[in-house]
Amino acid sequence: MDLRSSLVPFVFSVALVVVSCNQTGTENSPTTTAIGSDSASVSATRLFDRRHLAVSGFHNLNEFIRPEIRERLDQEPTGSIEDGFVPPTVVNENPGEAPESGLQEAYSEENPSKELEVENIKFSWAKRKFGDLLAANQNTSGVIVLYADENLYDISRLVYFIEEGRARIAADSQIDPGRIQVVYGGYRGVPQVECWVVAAGQEMPAFKPEDRDGRPDNNN
Repeated sequence: MDLRSSLVPFVFSVALVVVSCNQTGTENSPTTTAIGSDSASVSATRLFDRRHLAVSGFHNLNEFIRPEIRERLDQEPTGSIEDGFVPPTVVNENPGEAPESGLQEAYSEENPSKELEVENIKFSWAKRKFGDLLAANQNTSGVIVLYADENLYDISRLVYFIEEGRARIAADSQIDPGRIQVVYGGYRGVPQVECWVVAAGQEMPAFKPEDRDGRPDNNN
């Protein structure tokens, strides 16, 4: 056997080792991935968050009650009026976050930062994470859908309140507030907001108001 013939198996073995090492290096090398599920690429319209506006045990929405209703409520210590209104009972949808923690102290006259704390309570629904997701996905826009009882609340003032929350989200996430639209979606017994992420070219979320019996309105 000549030298050339004896080198063929050796060269073939070296080639196999090189290919194997390259494959192992590729498997172990870092890859570019999304920061988290919230910042993953968005290709459709999807619900990001749903929040109650009323804070359990507090009266942070009283200022938005229509004046004629407010006057009648003030005359009824029980909180009910002749048309059957009973103030909605609010439960915490996100018990793990415990947003009501320490709220009683925030309303205490001894607390020098009371006004700031009350503002934080009012806007506890306006989460920065929503704006951060939009910031991470430039081909998306946001929609905040407000649901409330238009017979009880001044919807125009509530919409303005939601727009203030939108401004906070945009400032915290350093995005243009124009990327988030605020709309009124119809009646719900308990005032709520839904935050939606809409990919470029996709339709607005479908509104899902309730009927006056608390069931979803199938006509919408």
